[in-house]
Amino acid sequence: EKYHVYYAESILVHNIKPGTPTVPGNLYLTAGNDVITGSNNGGDVYIYGGALGSGGHNGNVILAHNGTSSLGMVGIGTSSPTAQLEIYKSDADSSDVMFEVASSTGIGFKIMGDGEAISDKAFNSGGADYAEYFWTDEDNLEAGEAVCVDVSHENAVKRCDRLADSNVMGIVSSNPSIVGNYKEEYAESDNYIIIAMLGQIPAKISTENGPIRPGDSLTPATEPGYIARALPGNPTVGIALEGLGAEIIESSEASSSEEQYELNTAELKILISRRNKSLTVDMVENKITERIANMEIEDEVAIMLQNAIDEYNLASSTEAIVDEQIAMFDSVLSVEFDNVNNELLTVTANLDSVIARVSALENSFGEIDHRISVLEESGLGENEPDSNKAFVMTEDGSLILSNDDNYIAERLESTSTPSVAIVEIYSGTTTDKTALIINQEGSGDVADFRAGGVSIVNIASEGEVAVVGEMSIDGRLMVCSGAGCGLALDSAVDETMGDMGVEGTVVAGAFAGYCEDGYIWVPGSSKYGTMPGFCVSQDEMRYEYTEELMANMTQGEAMLTCEALGDAYHLISENEWLTIAENVIRVAENDINTEEDGLQLACASSSEIIVASSTNFILSNGNIINNLAGGIAEWTSETITKAGVFEPQTEDWQEYFMIDNYQGYNVAPPYYYSSENNIGRIKTGTASSSPDYLRAFVRGESALFDLDLSHSPVEATSTIGFRCAK
Repeated sequence: EKYHVYYAESILVHNIKPGTPTVPGNLYLTAGNDVITGSNNGGDVYIYGGALGSGGHNGNVILAHNGTSSLGMVGIGTSSPTAQLEIYKSDADSSDVMFEVASSTGIGFKIMGDGEAISDKAFNSGGADYAEYFWTDEDNLEAGEAVCVDVSHENAVKRCDRLADSNVMGIVSSNPSIVGNYKEEYAESDNYIIIAMLGQIPAKISTENGPIRPGDSLTPATEPGYIARALPGNPTVGIALEGLGAEIIESSEASSSEEQYELNTAELKILISRRNKSLTVDMVENKITERIANMEIEDEVAIMLQNAIDEYNLASSTEAIVDEQIAMFDSVLSVEFDNVNNELLTVTANLDSVIARVSALENSFGEIDHRISVLEESGLGENEPDSNKAFVMTEDGSLILSNDDNYIAERLESTSTPSVAIVEIYSGTTTDKTALIINQEGSGDVADFRAGGVSIVNIASEGEVAVVGEMSIDGRLMVCSGAGCGLALDSAVDETMGDMGVEGTVVAGAFAGYCEDGYIWVPGSSKYGTMPGFCVSQDEMRYEYTEELMANMTQGEAMLTCEALGDAYHLISENEWLTIAENVIRVAENDINTEEDGLQLACASSSEIIVASSTNFILSNGNIINNLAGGIAEWTSETITKAGVFEPQTEDWQEYFMIDNYQGYNVAPPYYYSSENNIGRIKTGTASSSPDYLRAFVRGESALFDLDLSHSPVEATSTIGFRCAK
């Protein structure tokens, strides 16, 4: 039996019982294919369940299709639901509550019209990390692999494939608890991958840098997708929660000083915690020193010693010990006095020996006087040439040694000033013998040449030659071991160009290069990898004949212009610019206002900073560099993607201390300087020309450390020039 209700203003249906009811208080509205309920006049429908009956039901409302409850769908606000329960409101916003589960104690769960979910308690999940969707052009990324920023695309990642890659950002997730940046099309695309950013996650580990222990910082490994133990200064992606052992193996290179480990791989659980670099030795050393200083160990030790002295009291029992020690000291002192007496006797005997030797020396002087007399009688020093003479002493005391009698005669007859004052050695044109041989058989020096009593050239018996002052060589200088230099080195060193060939290693405490006209030498910096130094154009590049500044060039055109100057010439690099800048701020002469506290640098005109009268700076080696600040801004060779630009990004100039994230770059001046010192500022705005995802580094617009990242490298403007380096 069926009951049909087609229309009414209000309807109350209560305990309709066709036949014998089996479930008291329930209402079943069913049809073969369709169910028609409600009306178009806005009437309300109330469904009340009956009281608890013998069947165990308590007023349930059951919506089913053909008796199968799993197929029934409920639509609230829609006549065509697409889910088991769909709540729809076309104009819903953040103030509309679409669904709520609550009690007298608070909100259990609530969903707002804009999708925001609210709860007074925590959300529990079986996942273990927070992850987000990212685009990639690699469709074979696997869970646990490390990914890095793909600098060739915007908002993209790729499998890390370089050791200690500073662009590392996360691990491919396998079981996230929360997934951000979700879109349905992302979830269905092979080019979108879920990357874990925080939390625990399994990752692929390598022992390339040694065994892994829990707590070790981790960095990208050489094996693509794997991570290894981070070395000091490496960027890190996380911390190991499990260990992986590796044995030390012998290196095949005899000169290698680094330990080599067997290569093991595994999938271990890590905690993602990215840092730009791991702790360095200097950082640890400074922290340890600071903590030891805070402990005031020296003060504590001094206090303990003073307390011990104050509390110590010589008892009578110690007096016997002291007396015994004094007696022993007296005995030892007597022995020492006896030894001194013996030494004095020995000195007396030695003085007698010295007196005897002086007497023998006087006799030797007499013998020398006799021999000189014999030489004078033989005619030595006379101006008449003698065919048997090998040497002649002139009237002015000069000594001429030669195996050519004619030469000696010519020298004696010459009225010109002799070319030597003391000794002249001349070998005849027909001789093939060595002109001078000094053979030192003893342990003394072979020769020592002095000026004013000071040794200026010394030749030691071991072959070491020491030169004081300047040594000029017209030709080439060859430094080789053994019998001589090899043929390859001999052929490569040009004796007509003043070249120097060194077979071994050149080790120097300092180095200064020779630069072409218009270029100056800049001392290098180990911090920026520019040791031992480089040449840089003293001023911004100008055209040779017109002296006009070279501007209206793209960064690439500036590079080609520098490279065309010759071998090793190039557009100044970012590290070379920073080397110059840090050198400048360490030279006191660059402070233009010594009455102000701190360094005040010269800078170009600006409406926001103090203007100096000059923008020339002095380097630590005394060289002067022009227009490093002002003139026009200058390209350096560095570029950066839009995704890698420092945060926050803005079109306005900012102080360096306002930057939250330098993306791993080391480009800032010391933290205690700002625009108040005319040190410079930074601009991170969006590049305006194609390709808009790539920025170039532009330096020195108004101040020394000015950095403008708003220009594309393909932009050419009259406000940007450049300078070359070698």
